[in-house]
Formats: sequence, structure tokens, C-alpha cells
Amino acid sequence: GWPMYTMAQAPRSIGQVLDSAAQLFKASFGALLPFSILVAVVAMLPGLVILLSGSVGNPAQLVGVVRSPLYWGTVIIGLFVNIILYGACLARAESVARGAVASIGAAVGTGARHCIAGVLATVCFGIVVAIGFVLLLVPGLIVLVSLAFYLAAIMLDDKGIIDSLSYSHKLVWGNWWRTAALLTVGAVII
Repeated sequence: GWPMYTMAQAPRSIGQVLDSAAQLFKASFGALLPFSILVAVVAMLPGLVILLSGSVGNPAQLVGVVRSPLYWGTVIIGLFVNIILYGACLARAESVARGAVASIGAAVGTGARHCIAGVLATVCFGIVVAIGFVLLLVPGLIVLVSLAFYLAAIMLDDKGIIDSLSYSHKLVWGNWWRTAALLTVGAVII
């Protein structure tokens, strides 16, 4: 079995949230490792296309490779596969947090069921964040943090594309600074 993790029953301080995240990471590490390895492999495929083309160091040839259907095929397929695997990770981590580890098949099923909505919401997220950054850095950061949990809303709460973005915003808005601090500390640790 996996190590035990205890879910929070009340709001926690930033330190307690980080401690809790570390406990969940420890408890779910083994359950998420296969998915994490697959995500890393899939993420390398576009770079592998470039490397195998022999275009490294030749800008003109590199532009041709980056414009090729093979390159874009690996990018698009990678996006779909990584959304499925991210959903599987979320489902499996949530199941560990609840004390009953979901099977690999059930976790992948969660990701696959929500894949199209996840990809479309990711495109919407990217557009909204890009507009925020074009306006100025601050609006971009505000939107980035406010919408950070849209995929979790899709995968774990069965929200739709726009509803997931709105749901994330509602979840974060009253705690924007706290969320920004937690995401920043998490990113620094990673």
C-alpha cells in the first residue's frame, strides 16, 4: 500500500499548505511515477524530431523542420497525451488523498474522458494569459494565477471549458495573494 495522507478539514496557513503538499507528494510519489515518466518522454518528442533531423546549428534547416508536419504532429499529439496524463495524475493524487488509490486504467480514463475539454480550455487559458501579458505584465500575472486550476476543475469536478476557467477564478480570487505565494514557492522548489 501507499503511505497515508490526511486531507485538510479547515483552512490552513501557507506553511501548513506546503507541509500538506509535501505529505501528499510523498504519499503519491509511487502512484504518479509511471505517469511522470511518460509525460517526460512525450515532452521530448518535438526536440527529438529536431535532433534527429540534423538541423541543430543550421538555422535555415531548423526553420524547415519546425514548419514540418512531423514536428507539429508530435507537438499536437504530445499536447493531447500530456493532457490525458495530467488528468490521470490529478485523479490518482486525489484518490491517494482520499485513501483509495485509483487504478492506472481508471486514472487514465479520467484524463481521456476530459481530454478534449482540457485541450480547448488550455487554448483559452493561453489566449487569455497572452492578452493579459500584452496589456502589461501585472494583468498577465493576475490572470495566470487566477486561472491556474482550470484543468483540475475539468478533471476532478467535471467542469466545462469556460466554466472551469470561471471556477478557477472564483476559487482563487479571494485568496489571490496566498495562491500566488504558494505557486511561487512551489515553482522555486521545483
